[in-house]
Amino acid sequence: MEEQKPHWSVGYLDKIERRLEKNAYAWIGKRPIGEITAREYLTGVIHRACVPESQGRSPDV
Repeated sequence: MEEQKPHWSVGYLDKIERRLEKNAYAWIGKRPIGEITAREYLTGVIHRACVPESQGRSPDV
């Protein structure tokens, strides 16, 4: 993300950072990145970011 900052508008950067904080960082917690498998990432973080609860995502996914 640091590499992209110079190319993104302030508004877009803010939106991306809020989404990461809400959907990714909160889910990952303090786990070392090396412990997170690709499957966990895809089914957890990506799903949380792409499928809102109002469209069928369970709140604990």
